[in-house]
Amino acid sequence: GDLLEQRRSFQEGVFACMYTLVRQSALSSWHFVVLKIVLEGLMPFIVAFNPSTGWDIDTGNPVWQVVRWAVWRSPIMRIYSYNVYIRIMYVMAGAVLLAVVGLIWLTIAMRKQEQSKWLRQMATMLHVAYELIFMIFYVSFLDYLVFTANCRFTDPSKEHEYFTGVKCLQMPHVMHMSVALVAAVVHFCVTALLVVASSDLNPLSLSYLASPDAVSRLKILAAKAAFIIFAADLQSWPKIQTVLMSIAVAFICWYNFRKLPFYRMLVNVIWCSLWICVLYTCLMLAVLELRKDSSLARRRQYTLYVLYGIFPVLAGGIVVCGVHAWWAMRPARKFEDLPSFRDVRVQKHRFAHVHEVELLSRVMRRLDADGGVEEDAAMLGDAVIRAGMLTFPNSPFLYVLYANFLLEVRKDGPAARTQLQLAAKHGPSLVERYQIYCTLEASKRLKDGRDGGMDLQAYIEFR
Repeated sequence: GDLLEQRRSFQEGVFACMYTLVRQSALSSWHFVVLKIVLEGLMPFIVAFNPSTGWDIDTGNPVWQVVRWAVWRSPIMRIYSYNVYIRIMYVMAGAVLLAVVGLIWLTIAMRKQEQSKWLRQMATMLHVAYELIFMIFYVSFLDYLVFTANCRFTDPSKEHEYFTGVKCLQMPHVMHMSVALVAAVVHFCVTALLVVASSDLNPLSLSYLASPDAVSRLKILAAKAAFIIFAADLQSWPKIQTVLMSIAVAFICWYNFRKLPFYRMLVNVIWCSLWICVLYTCLMLAVLELRKDSSLARRRQYTLYVLYGIFPVLAGGIVVCGVHAWWAMRPARKFEDLPSFRDVRVQKHRFAHVHEVELLSRVMRRLDADGGVEEDAAMLGDAVIRAGMLTFPNSPFLYVLYANFLLEVRKDGPAARTQLQLAAKHGPSLVERYQIYCTLEASKRLKDGRDGGMDLQAYIEFR
């Protein structure tokens, strides 16, 4: 009993920390969103396309001199010494630790004095720090930290692949490497929590990068981590490295392509197309490494294939992803032919999985001049969700999804809380329990007509 209560208290504390961050609205302008999307494509591209991986790159080119700093590990290790690299690593590891400690402190403080102005300012500053460290520069941070383990472990010398004379299994590098890897694990875990925290089941969310599909984004995040580790730490085995990199990026492309994790289709199309460009680069690198001819001329040839081919690949990716996004939403039209939107027992479409229900319910995202949902669109979305609930009657996710629909579209708080109670009775996962918590917080704001506090009691009723 006591152990179970402690586990629940810990879970509620984590939820409160996560919710503290996502309540902030800093860095939400379209300028910032464009920068984030560009970096989402540029950083993994630089991980795969840099001088360390064997490309014949003109490192003196002004464009390269600028873009290479998107992933700062490569320029730092080339310009500065091993000692400077390690000092910067400790600064980055310290930033990760301070961010975690700061969030825990802020959550405790805000529960005691929610309306404090300076605490809200601190929350905004911490939100910006988390966005930069864990979300925007996730690739660069993780790449820098795990590179300390890029060692020739199968070689008797056990030296670092790049830093000559550095023995990986001897002091002091073994200590530096341990700190870096622990920081990398913490960084990944916190980023995963942020991905879950930023999931938004509000069907009317106006955020440019709003996403309701936390599970798919977590899988993509794990694949990105694998891709970074393969690229940074397997340079002693280039053939294996390039194949594994290609597999990891192919997984990312497939999930972005199939799942359409963001509400806005334009974001889905561009996001997926950028990763297709990264996949193209990785495949070119794999072909180059697997061929017997790895001369400088051959490397120059494949480098030009990437530089000249990347933009046609991007254009083709946009077309393919755009057509698929349109095709994936077509089944929603079937519900327009129902005799009555309330009569969803007439099976108009066989849902393949729970995610498809949420995907098709996005047809309700049509707003009128006043910013509200068009009534026909709302009724259509309602019909899609309820039809999905008939197909998957034991899905906690769909109950939470419908609760958000009732709350945000119908403004019916009591009905939404009823759906949350039903969700809690169907064994929700950890992610779904957090979504229940967030929806309850939103329902309290609707009830109070103001920003609610971090009261956990309402959530406890639904555990």
